[in-house]
Amino acid sequence: DGAFTGSRRGGRVGLIEAANGGTLFLDEIGEMPLALQTRLLRVLEEREVLRVGSVRATPVDVRVIAATHCELDTLVREGRFRRDLYYRLNVLRIALAPLRQHADDVPLLLMSFLRATGAGAMVIDGPAEAALLRHDWPGNVRELRNLAERIAVLGHAESPLAALTRPLLARCAPEMFAMSATEAAPAAVAGDPQAIDSPLPRSRPTPAVLAALLQQHGGQRGAAARALGVSRSTLWRWLQDDGAS
Repeated sequence: DGAFTGSRRGGRVGLIEAANGGTLFLDEIGEMPLALQTRLLRVLEEREVLRVGSVRATPVDVRVIAATHCELDTLVREGRFRRDLYYRLNVLRIALAPLRQHADDVPLLLMSFLRATGAGAMVIDGPAEAALLRHDWPGNVRELRNLAERIAVLGHAESPLAALTRPLLARCAPEMFAMSATEAAPAAVAGDPQAIDSPLPRSRPTPAVLAALLQQHGGQRGAAARALGVSRSTLWRWLQDDGAS
């Protein structure tokens, strides 16, 4: 007792012992330091733990589920993950497909997340659904849940949320509509309003794109900046560099 803050004679129950008779979920197992990998392997092999400050092992019966976004076999070859622990854990392997590989589920999942945020019943129009299906979703379901929360907050700030339209989706997630300036310039010069209305990337567009965007928004720099997904000061600096008034 008193060896460190919160210590007591005989040690305390740790997470593995607390999971005795149940399941222990280890997230991001690929990030575990090698020293802890050695300890975990011993627990899995010996089925016992040693409390801090104790000299008597405690038997445990725990089912272990490990998850990772890393390629563990690659880490094993690079010497960053113990080979014996890898084969000890790799009894039943389940590969979860990224969201982009089952994009048809995106609208249904988004509706479910929106209801969970309290947004209530709403519909997704065709252009908005097409944008959702085209997106790569690098953040998978976490990114989609984050988008639902953003839509619920920003949508209610403007008006009661009854439908998810492409303009609303563009304001909530301009990164989904980003395109390179070289792709946007021909359409903007040709006067394509659909291309001009689409939020552009935060990388600097060409002067022709900026001029067409300002014309589309009646010279209102605030509206143009929102469509670009940048601040007014950034847009002002671009215009000054291009010699615009």
